[in-house]
Amino acid sequence: MAVAAGAGAAVVVDDNLTTWPRASARAAAVLRPAALAALRGELVCAPHVGLEVGDVIAVTDATLGLEGARFRVAALRLRYARGGTRPRYEQTLTPSVA
Repeated sequence: MAVAAGAGAAVVVDDNLTTWPRASARAAAVLRPAALAALRGELVCAPHVGLEVGDVIAVTDATLGLEGARFRVAALRLRYARGGTRPRYEQTLTPSVA
Protein backbone atom coordinates (compact mmCIF):
# COMPACT_ATOMS: atom_id res chain seq x y z
CA MET A 1 0.00 0.00 0.00
CA ALA A 2 2.83 2.44 0.84
CA VAL A 3 4.50 1.82 -2.53
CA ALA A 4 1.24 2.69 -4.33
CA ALA A 5 1.13 5.97 -2.38
CA GLY A 6 4.54 6.98 -3.74
CA ALA A 7 6.71 5.89 -0.81
CA GLY A 8 10.19 4.57 -1.46
CA ALA A 9 10.80 0.85 -1.77
CA ALA A 10 13.86 -1.30 -1.18
CA VAL A 11 14.44 -5.05 -1.11
CA VAL A 12 16.92 -6.16 1.55
CA VAL A 13 17.61 -9.83 2.25
CA ASP A 14 19.29 -10.56 5.59
CA ASP A 15 18.78 -13.97 7.19
CA ASN A 16 20.22 -12.70 10.46
CA LEU A 17 17.14 -10.58 11.14
CA THR A 18 14.96 -13.04 13.02
CA THR A 19 12.77 -10.68 15.06
CA TRP A 20 10.32 -7.98 14.02
CA PRO A 21 12.04 -5.13 15.99
CA ARG A 22 15.42 -5.87 14.38
CA ALA A 23 13.89 -6.09 10.90
CA SER A 24 11.98 -2.86 11.45
CA ALA A 25 15.11 -1.04 12.64
CA ARG A 26 17.02 -2.29 9.59
CA ALA A 27 14.24 -1.15 7.25
CA ALA A 28 14.25 2.32 8.82
CA ALA A 29 18.04 2.53 8.42
CA VAL A 30 17.86 1.51 4.74
CA LEU A 31 15.10 4.02 3.88
CA ARG A 32 16.52 6.94 5.91
CA PRO A 33 18.86 8.28 3.16
CA ALA A 34 15.96 8.43 0.70
CA ALA A 35 13.81 10.29 3.23
CA LEU A 36 16.58 12.83 3.84
CA ALA A 37 17.00 13.38 0.10
CA ALA A 38 13.30 14.14 -0.41
CA LEU A 39 12.94 17.92 -0.67
CA ARG A 40 9.82 19.62 0.68
CA GLY A 41 9.49 22.87 -1.30
CA GLU A 42 10.92 26.22 -0.20
CA LEU A 43 10.47 28.63 2.69
CA VAL A 44 11.20 32.33 2.21
CA CYS A 45 11.97 34.23 5.41
CA ALA A 46 14.01 37.02 6.93
CA PRO A 47 17.71 36.06 7.08
CA HIS A 48 19.08 34.32 10.15
CA VAL A 49 22.88 34.58 10.31
CA GLY A 50 23.31 31.45 12.45
CA LEU A 51 21.34 29.10 10.19
CA GLU A 52 23.38 26.44 8.40
CA VAL A 53 22.71 23.50 6.09
CA GLY A 54 21.91 20.49 8.26
CA ASP A 55 20.22 22.46 11.06
CA VAL A 56 16.81 21.30 12.25
CA ILE A 57 14.10 23.96 12.22
CA ALA A 58 10.50 24.01 13.50
CA VAL A 59 7.84 25.55 11.24
CA THR A 60 4.46 26.78 12.45
CA ASP A 61 1.94 28.05 9.88
CA ALA A 62 -1.82 27.79 10.39
CA THR A 63 -2.60 28.13 6.67
CA LEU A 64 -0.42 25.08 5.91
CA GLY A 65 -1.64 23.16 8.95
CA LEU A 66 1.84 23.03 10.47
CA GLU A 67 2.33 23.28 14.22
CA GLY A 68 6.01 23.00 15.12
CA ALA A 69 6.72 20.68 12.16
CA ARG A 70 10.41 19.74 12.19
CA PHE A 71 12.50 19.90 9.02
CA ARG A 72 16.22 19.73 8.26
CA VAL A 73 17.71 22.52 6.12
CA ALA A 74 18.94 20.88 2.89
CA ALA A 75 19.92 24.12 1.12
CA LEU A 76 19.74 27.85 1.67
CA ARG A 77 20.12 30.96 -0.46
CA LEU A 78 20.51 34.58 0.55
CA ARG A 79 19.15 37.19 -1.84
CA TYR A 80 19.55 40.94 -1.76
CA ALA A 81 16.92 42.79 -3.82
CA ARG A 82 17.78 46.42 -4.63
CA GLY A 83 14.67 47.21 -6.67
CA GLY A 84 11.45 48.76 -5.44
CA THR A 85 11.05 51.47 -2.86
CA ARG A 86 13.58 50.00 -0.44
CA PRO A 87 16.19 47.23 -0.60
CA ARG A 88 15.61 43.99 1.27
CA TYR A 89 17.27 40.69 2.13
CA GLU A 90 15.49 37.33 1.74
CA GLN A 91 16.63 33.90 2.80
CA THR A 92 15.21 30.90 0.94
CA LEU A 93 15.39 27.55 2.72
CA THR A 94 14.94 24.16 1.09
CA PRO A 95 13.77 21.79 3.84
CA SER A 96 13.90 18.00 3.95
CA VAL A 97 12.74 15.45 6.51
CA ALA A 98 14.27 15.99 9.97
